[in-house]
Amino acid sequence: MSRPRHGGSDGMPPDTTPLADASPATSSPAAAQRDTTPTLDTTPTAAHSLADPVGDAKRLDRSGWLWRIVEFLLALGITGMLVTIAVQVVGRLFGWSPPWTEEVARFLFMDGVFLGMAAGFRAAAHPRVSVLVARGPGWVAGLSLHATVACALFFFAILAWKSIELVAQQMHTNETSPALGLSMWIVTVPLAVGSLLSIIGTVQSVYFDRGLRKRLLKGEVIA
Repeated sequence: MSRPRHGGSDGMPPDTTPLADASPATSSPAAAQRDTTPTLDTTPTAAHSLADPVGDAKRLDRSGWLWRIVEFLLALGITGMLVTIAVQVVGRLFGWSPPWTEEVARFLFMDGVFLGMAAGFRAAAHPRVSVLVARGPGWVAGLSLHATVACALFFFAILAWKSIELVAQQMHTNETSPALGLSMWIVTVPLAVGSLLSIIGTVQSVYFDRGLRKRLLKGEVIA
């Protein structure tokens, strides 16, 4: 809409510039609803602050032959545990369950926990509180990272030491499992191996993986 404006006393032609509509803009309810819809933060920091199991698996796969062997053993153990539990459940439906299935599933679970613990420390997949690291000064992040490594090495060193002592004791006494008659030191060896691998994984993730170390210092990962 345009409305002619009267020219001034200088004889200039009248101004026919359209006037801005002073009426308030109207919007439909649907448009208002779209405007108030929350948006997902897709910034790199927000994405890295969430758990990323696929990224952790890829990082572990790129860590060398040692961790690929650990991944293979974990997959083998989980498969064996599922099979033995399935056999046990089906056997109970028919009134008889092989006594060895429960024992095998328990051993596989126990050993898988220790190997998975080591793999988790290599990929920095264990939960941690990173509020001070993310919001504090840089020296806090560095001190926290070194303190974390020191505590982890101390804990896993004691765990490995006691696990090796237990293996030696079981070999000396020739301890066997009730159902299978399996030498118990064979079941306990993965505990010691998992503890030693956790030491290696902790050191690798902090001091030899530059990308992961940078993210840890920035508090961009939950682990």
